[in-house]
Amino acid sequence: MVTNTIFFILYFIVIYILTFYLITFLKYRKKFHFIPKVSHYPKVSLIIPAYNEEDSIARTLDSVLALDYPKDKLEIIVVNDGSTDNTAKIVEKYVKNNGVILINKPNGGKGNALNVGISVSTGEFIATLDADSMVAPNSLKYLIGYFKDKDVGAVTSAIKVFEPKNFLQRMQFIEYTYSIFLRKIWGFLNSQSVTPGPLSVFRADVIKKLGGFDENNLTEDQEIALRIHCAGYKIENCILSETYTFAPSNFKSLWKQRLRWYRGTLRNFIRYRHMFLNRKFGNLGVFVLPSIVMLIFSLFISLAKMIFDFYDSIYLSVKSVFLVGINFYMPEFSISPILTNFFLSINVHSFLLSFMFVGAAFMLYLSYKFSKEYIGSRSVLDLLIFIFFFQLLYIVFWGSAIIYELMRIKAVTRGKW
Repeated sequence: MVTNTIFFILYFIVIYILTFYLITFLKYRKKFHFIPKVSHYPKVSLIIPAYNEEDSIARTLDSVLALDYPKDKLEIIVVNDGSTDNTAKIVEKYVKNNGVILINKPNGGKGNALNVGISVSTGEFIATLDADSMVAPNSLKYLIGYFKDKDVGAVTSAIKVFEPKNFLQRMQFIEYTYSIFLRKIWGFLNSQSVTPGPLSVFRADVIKKLGGFDENNLTEDQEIALRIHCAGYKIENCILSETYTFAPSNFKSLWKQRLRWYRGTLRNFIRYRHMFLNRKFGNLGVFVLPSIVMLIFSLFISLAKMIFDFYDSIYLSVKSVFLVGINFYMPEFSISPILTNFFLSINVHSFLLSFMFVGAAFMLYLSYKFSKEYIGSRSVLDLLIFIFFFQLLYIVFWGSAIIYELMRIKAVTRGKW
């Protein structure tokens, strides 16, 4: 009875969170594609930290040079963080032909590379761009207008997976598309907790006043966002400012990426625990940060519930077989009563889970619609797989991150990010 009550409370909280986001969407739906007008274009220093990016750096720089932004107002700085491949040689061609600034330095990690770029920058605003990402022509121009509000310290773009080819990349494409919608909702709530590497823009005076990026942080883009909020600034989002990034194509690289992301998140949440349930930080402290933790927790509880119910159904079925066997009659063992007991035991929970899945599916539909992505027949199948099965990977990643942190296994902050 107590166990069921706990699950019902968790289901209620998750459904409440989904409903809150949908209500927020309905309130601001006409402003999703709003872009503030720009009267003049300020100088922007665009910093690209790079480590062994010979396969993508040229494409990244080509996209930056194709930006629809005044060339005399754009300072492009590539910080080569001790690459051991041909990254520096490739960038040198752009130094000669396009005025790109190249800084070569020993490997010190992404945060350190960003700070070195900031130290030599001269722009009124600082933009950061990962060396494996490409920007759309209007992406930077669309972000600048938000800074007319003096309280805005940073603005983020809409990040999309570039040309997904295999199953894992298609799943990440859905995930990133959903994140675009969610990040915009958080923008309306002044609750963005990350300023992603694939194109975020900051006020230079704010980022310098805060001391730059944390060089020992696993997720420096999240840490700086929380620090910006603590300093009293807002973080906006533009859903029409599109940035494309390469997604991991195999489980090993995805595992490495997510382990770093989630361990970094755990550390940042502990470091900034004073923000949780703190009215000083508005929706971010009172609702968004606690809801993220609650959603993570609900993943493990839901899995535990399914495992417990399935085990219980097997136990009851096997027990009934042996009780009959005592009376010198052993019926043929069948899996059907196990499955019957299993599904009957979780009917109420299944209904609530179905309700949650419907809400999540609707938000995915809205994500595709407002991100202007097409839903084809293959996309529908991918969406169903994502909703019902890909979530299990989150349990694996988060569970592993928690175990690694509890065991204090060393995390690498340098080398390939």
